[in-house]
Amino acid sequence: MSFCKNWKRENYHPGQLLVGFQIFLLVLIIVGITLIFTQNLWVPKLVEFILLPK
Repeated sequence: MSFCKNWKRENYHPGQLLVGFQIFLLVLIIVGITLIFTQNLWVPKLVEFILLPK
């Protein structure tokens, strides 16, 4: 891979905005995985709340 011969970790210095965006995405991934694994706890309550007659 000649196009990435200079692509090393010591040469990679992301900007502050990119680091913030990466942290934001990591938090979203963690929240999403947590919601998937706990859906048996909160989905039935949410559906019941939505379907309540008003």
